[in-house]
Amino acid sequence: MRSMTGFGGKKHTEGGISVEVELKSWNHKGLDVQMKLPESFARLDASLRDLASKKAGRGKVFCTVRVRGNFSGEVILNDTLITGVVAPFRRLCEKNGLPASVSLSDLMDIPGAVEIVEGETEPVEALIRSTIENALEEWDRSRLVEGERLQIAIRDQVASLESAVAIIEKRNETAPAEQKARMKTRVAELIAEHAPTATGETGVDEKRLELELALLAEKSDVKEEIVRLHTHIRAARKLIDQAGAAARAVGAELGFILQELLRETNTVGSKTQDIETIGAVIAGKTAIDRIKELAANVV
Repeated sequence: MRSMTGFGGKKHTEGGISVEVELKSWNHKGLDVQMKLPESFARLDASLRDLASKKAGRGKVFCTVRVRGNFSGEVILNDTLITGVVAPFRRLCEKNGLPASVSLSDLMDIPGAVEIVEGETEPVEALIRSTIENALEEWDRSRLVEGERLQIAIRDQVASLESAVAIIEKRNETAPAEQKARMKTRVAELIAEHAPTATGETGVDEKRLELELALLAEKSDVKEEIVRLHTHIRAARKLIDQAGAAARAVGAELGFILQELLRETNTVGSKTQDIETIGAVIAGKTAIDRIKELAANVV
């Protein structure tokens, strides 16, 4: 399991050229990779972002590349041409009593006065790429270390959720019958409070009453929800174990399972009036919320 949060940095020096790469990442719903490169190597942006994207999977990743050394080429001044242009200009200014000043921009405007010979950039580009690859490895290791911590924390919360479901399951064995008995007792009390009719009857259809109580007890039964909760918990555990064994990306898939777990837990809470079951529902929802917080950091 990998965390979206990580840091990695590498510095390589070769042939008088120094390349330093710094990578950092944090939580993000999707994938967003940003590169900060020297202007001379801006053309590498797309390929380097693709390199980082394949490693990242999910999260916001920011990569800074610094290059130091003489790699930009050589500037050659055509002394003969410049002298040939400037000397007559100075004489003309002196003859007419005009100030003679020549700026760098003036020289740059003289065709052929300045020649820029591009330096060889391929070795520098290769050094940038290899340095980024090494920085990505270090960054990924930091994500794995943080991911192991998250994995342990998620497993602990899944265990808490299982304990809550076990309480719900145990109470469901007796709670519906207990609720039916309480309701029956209360109905009998209400009947007793009312005077019988002239024929001595209470006007209550006991068979109909028994049927209605049975239906109410059935509605409070949560066997189906318990089965689905167990199924989703097994799926979550399997996913977490696979993430540990194969470094699989599980964050989004785990999020979907948590939605289903929350749905079933809420249904249990809406169907029961049992105090102990309600307490277990609250504990289960708390565990699900904590898992969601942790899963939000997982790739």
